[in-house]
Parts: sequence; structure tokens; C-alpha cells
Amino acid sequence: MKRYITIIFLVFFTILNGCQDLEIENPNNPNQEDVLSDPASLKNLAGSIFQNWYLYNVGYENTPAFMLGTAADATTSSWGNFAMQDMSFEPRRAWNNGASYTHSSITEEYFNNMYSLLSQSNDVLRVLKEDSTINAELGNERNMVKAVARFGQGVALGYIGLIFDKGYIVKENKEITGEDAEVELEGYENLTEASISSLNQAIKIARNNNFEIPEEWINGISMDNKRFERLANFMAAKILLSESRSKKENEKLKRWEKVKDYAKKGIKQDYTIMADNTVGSWASQYHF
Repeated sequence: MKRYITIIFLVFFTILNGCQDLEIENPNNPNQEDVLSDPASLKNLAGSIFQNWYLYNVGYENTPAFMLGTAADATTSSWGNFAMQDMSFEPRRAWNNGASYTHSSITEEYFNNMYSLLSQSNDVLRVLKEDSTINAELGNERNMVKAVARFGQGVALGYIGLIFDKGYIVKENKEITGEDAEVELEGYENLTEASISSLNQAIKIARNNNFEIPEEWINGISMDNKRFERLANFMAAKILLSESRSKKENEKLKRWEKVKDYAKKGIKQDYTIMADNTVGSWASQYHF
């Protein structure tokens, strides 16, 4: 009899606990509202923009770097990994954009990662635009945070425009709410234009304000506003330089004049990121 009572008690206890609310707050995993309402957390979010941009571009299964290398004859490989073989055939084959393609993650994940970077940058800029309290608490660091977020916004849109034929242009002032919300796809030329606009804003902030970017934001590199301005100019030159998709586009003199102007104001020394041999931190799987 005792045995049956014990079983009944255990069943009742299980049902009782199963009806309780299992939503337990985890203080070590704050939600987005908490991050965006705290100056220190917002600063950390901006501080990870460089690192995320770096990691999204130096992976192997989630970046088109390898297959673009063989497609351009910049590298060679007889292996099928990462679509290297598929894209090295001559005459060139069209990219297989089907969801069932073995290497579909190369473009799918890269697309998602670039928009994750864009969303992160937009979040920071939106808070700086709307929250006067956080602006006041950030004090002199506000311009640094804003410049870095503009940079992230610019390179995200720029790289989407370089890799894809079309994409979505979404900045911090774009409201996308509700199930019926839609964003129109736009061509790579418009993506590049939006990218350069954001980079120009980053350049302007850096030119007009003094700040020091923490070294851990770009591992091993100390950067003041002047050096950051040069980096933003360099990225604008790089994106414009690589935008062309045809001989006709490549012959546009006006674009080359802009490239030259940005390049003259660009970096004068190597930017060497200090790797730490930790995947997901500061390690290049591409170079490995």
C-alpha cells in the first residue's frame, strides 16, 4: 500500500510542478531592452561591432571568401570544400542559389550575418538618437560609440552590395513593425550608395571629435579619432573600388576620382589584428 501511495504522491507532485510558471529570469542573459537601456551595455554592444565584422568575414563555411578566390583565379584548389571546385570551372558556372545546394550556407549565412551586424549597428544608433539619458551618461564617449556604429552600418551595407545582386537598405530611422511590414529589395548600386553615406557620417564624426577607441575593440590596435577616420576613408575606397560588375561600370571616371580621394585620406600603415587562437574570439579560420 505504501508503494502505491508513494507513486500517487509523485504523480501529483509532478503535475503540480508542471503547472507552475517555468519562466525564470537569468541575470546573466539580459534581454535586448536591458542592453539598450544601460550605457555600459550599449557601449559593449558597439565595442563588438569590429569583432563581429572580422569574424563574419574570416570563417570558412559561412563566408564566400574561398569560392571567390578560385572564381577569380586568385587561389587554386582541387577540393570541393566551400564551393571552391564548383566556382573554379571554366567557363564559369552560375552560382547555385538553391536552398538544397550543398554549399548554400556560404551565401545564406553570410547574408544573415551581415544583416545581424547591420541590426546591431542600427540598435546603437537608434538609442543614441532617442535616449537623452544614455547620451548624457555616455558623455565624451558618445561620439566614439556613434562613429563606430556608423562604421558598422556602412561596412555591413557595403559588403552586402559587393557580394549580392540585391539587398535591403535598413537604417536606424527605418521602422519595420507588424506582420505586414515590407522592405523592398534594392540593387547593389543603391546598397553601395547607402554604405558610402554611412561611412561619410562616420568620417565626419571622427574629424570633428577627439576620442580613443579601446584597444580590445580591435585586438592589438590602438586607434584615436584621426586613425579611425583614415580607416573609414579606406573602407569607402575599397567598397567603391570593388563595386563594378561590368566593363562599362569600370570605366566610370567619376567613380575612380572618388576612389582616389578616399584612398589619399585612407590608412598609411598596416592594421594588424592580434589573433588569439580562439575560434569565436580573434582567430581567422580563413587564414588557418
